[in-house]
Amino acid sequence: MNETEKISEVYANALTITNTFFDFSLKFMKENIIEQNGEQKKELNDVALVRMSPQMAKALYTLLQNNVQKYEKTYGEIPVYVK
Repeated sequence: MNETEKISEVYANALTITNTFFDFSLKFMKENIIEQNGEQKKELNDVALVRMSPQMAKALYTLLQNNVQKYEKTYGEIPVYVK
């Protein structure tokens, strides 16, 4: 990639993962809280869909695991809220 090409940057705070025998699909979303008629509602907007081979998914898993361990060693445990 040369200096004139740019990569789009996106923010996501929600994720779903599905897989088939052939690939893994990671659907990144942005969750927003919306006030409507005095009530709060959650709204999910799709940000990006990333598909990858099982081999790449396993490599990503390993890289994320290593980087999370390094992060927590430096900054402390990351709290997780999984639904």
